[in-house]
Amino acid sequence: MEMMIVVAIIMIISTAGLANFTFSRQKARDTQRKSDLGQITRALEIYANDLGSYPLDDDNGMIVGCGDSSTIVVCEWGDVFSIDHNGATQVYMAKLPGDPKNDANYYYVSDDGNDFMLYSTLENDNDPYCRDDLGIVADCGLECNYEVTSAGVQEGEGSGRCDTE
Repeated sequence: MEMMIVVAIIMIISTAGLANFTFSRQKARDTQRKSDLGQITRALEIYANDLGSYPLDDDNGMIVGCGDSSTIVVCEWGDVFSIDHNGATQVYMAKLPGDPKNDANYYYVSDDGNDFMLYSTLENDNDPYCRDDLGIVADCGLECNYEVTSAGVQEGEGSGRCDTE
């Protein structure tokens, strides 16, 4: 009987620990996403400073800003973000980061090169920057609920709570 009580207590503690561990991993991935989008934003600002405008998108959420100034191509997530300009290669990011979870991607939008929007999907639906009003379903893997623009992080209109399922 005592052994069963000990096993039950261990199972309860294990279950609580596993739930906290899973939540902590989600928050860590969300922190990584925010950091990645911040780094991409800084690289895009340098790009715009060098070339006079932000790179365009390819209608699939990819940045069209790599290659050389005569043949600009899509920059793949995970590859170098660089362009040959005026006879020299300018590297903006050694590796254009991808989402830390394999079933999702970041999503880039710039129609005219005057501004841009970057989207991601946060896993923690209680994050204060989580937005339920974006309405864009893209290659984020789920509905994108976090936005960074050329103007900065955009806060949601609603409660800051999202349903990511």
